[in-house]
Amino acid sequence: MPARCDTFFQGDAIHQVMAMLDRQIVRLVSESPSMRAADLAGAVDHIRHTAHEHGLTGLADIAHALTTTMARHDGGVAISPWLDAMRGLLGHGPVNTIAAQSWITALSQRYHA
Repeated sequence: MPARCDTFFQGDAIHQVMAMLDRQIVRLVSESPSMRAADLAGAVDHIRHTAHEHGLTGLADIAHALTTTMARHDGGVAISPWLDAMRGLLGHGPVNTIAAQSWITALSQRYHA
């Protein structure tokens, strides 16, 4: 019985982390137009690190792809579609690598990653 209780709390904890990451992404959507590219990349990397730390592999993957794309293009990247994809991935659960790879492929083709 205690294992089930532990699982419940672990599930609740991951949902809290996902909600926190969602708030951070929403904040970036609204603040990104006025942010310096380096600050934006740092904020996205912080999301990547947090996602990776909590097993949100797909979100970590797309955040990494975004920071890599920003570095390749000196920050001159359409950020909104990437942030929208990051928010969308949160709806696919903790391990969403297939959805992440689909988004990364689509965004890379569309926005020349």
